[in-house]
Amino acid sequence: MAARIGPYAVSIAFHGVLLALLAVSIRNPVIAQRSAAPQQVQPIQAVAIDSAKVDAEVQRLRAQQRQQQANENAKRRQLKDEAARLVELNRKRKAEAAQAQQQLARLKKEQAAVAQKRAAEQKRLEQLAAQRKMAQDQARKAEQARIKQQAVQDLKRQMAAEEKRLQQEQQTERAAADTRYRTQYVDDIKNRVRRNWLRPPGATQDFSCTVLVQQIPTGDVIAVQITKSCGSPVLDRSVEDAVRKSSPLPLPPVQEVFDREIEFIFSSSSQ
Repeated sequence: MAARIGPYAVSIAFHGVLLALLAVSIRNPVIAQRSAAPQQVQPIQAVAIDSAKVDAEVQRLRAQQRQQQANENAKRRQLKDEAARLVELNRKRKAEAAQAQQQLARLKKEQAAVAQKRAAEQKRLEQLAAQRKMAQDQARKAEQARIKQQAVQDLKRQMAAEEKRLQQEQQTERAAADTRYRTQYVDDIKNRVRRNWLRPPGATQDFSCTVLVQQIPTGDVIAVQITKSCGSPVLDRSVEDAVRKSSPLPLPPVQEVFDREIEFIFSSSSQ
């Protein structure tokens, strides 16, 4: 504000001095005319001297004003340059701030992308781990089921083999027992027939024949047949009579060895 008032004050002072000098120059001729009319040369000379002073002062004041104006213009240019520099500096700062903000936004975006990628990779790894664990669990369960099924099949085979072995043993034992029972049964029949047999007169000492007997479950004889002769019809009839006298025949030790047709060898040497 003071810099702006300075030129106006100088201008006002300059015009004030100029008016004062003009007033003095105007008053001096009048006073000179009144006081000494015959001497007119000196007042004119004084006026000329005062005009030169005035011009010099005016020139000085003008030069001073120009200098002040130049100084003021220089200051204005300096202020304008400083203002422009500040504006440019502010613009650069804003540009740098905007660039920094963009870099920060880009960095945040990159960090977010990296975090998202890391999260996606972590999720993928977790899914792979879960799938691997599920596959391992399924494989383990399948293996356990296979082992269990194999064990069940092995046990079934063992049980079947054991059952078959037992059945074979039972069949063998049953067959052996049946053989013993049948042998005993046939021996009981032969013994009864032998007890009821009467040697006919004139019969040879040693003979044997094969006898086929048909009976019913009660042991009653319904038919007798000599399938291999004893050597003579008399001996054959004597054996047939002995079988019929032995009816009913002895019952078997077990019902399984009963047979409607019993064939045995009857010999005299066993009597």
